[in-house]
Amino acid sequence: MLYTKHIVERIQNNSLSTTILHTVSKTTGGVLFSDVCKEHNVQEENIRVTLWRLEKRGMIEKIENKYLLSSLGKEFFEKRKQPKKWDGKWRMVIFDIPESERTNRIWLRAQLIRAEYQPLQRSIYLGKNPIPQFLLDEIEERKMLSYVRIIVAENILKNSLLSEKK
Repeated sequence: MLYTKHIVERIQNNSLSTTILHTVSKTTGGVLFSDVCKEHNVQEENIRVTLWRLEKRGMIEKIENKYLLSSLGKEFFEKRKQPKKWDGKWRMVIFDIPESERTNRIWLRAQLIRAEYQPLQRSIYLGKNPIPQFLLDEIEERKMLSYVRIIVAENILKNSLLSEKK
């Protein structure tokens, strides 16, 4: 599935995965499980599962008893360091997905919110960032293209919801 292919784009800011990746990235020789547990005020089982998932997805490597950042994990941090510069264009996503495909509609709303889009109405979302290619690919894979319209606009009259500070 596309999830593992595009894991770098999918890990949310301030999630347990991100904080654990940050902990692992601070060391060059690797970090022990006990050190990760000491640094985070989270149940050990949650940390163990998160480390296992990160390893399974290729973000970290376990060598002996230590966790190291993989090349994909390093790419994750490099991508996060690059400041996003707004190109001055608004993206509006309008969709009309039938009730028979309700799960796809709910999924799309969640993905748009993750991509920092704001809802104007239940089926209209507005954002500054281009829609990531992996999301467009998954929309196509789910056979939803005929229900979704994307509009790129340079000027929208100012409104409290459409603050340019976002």
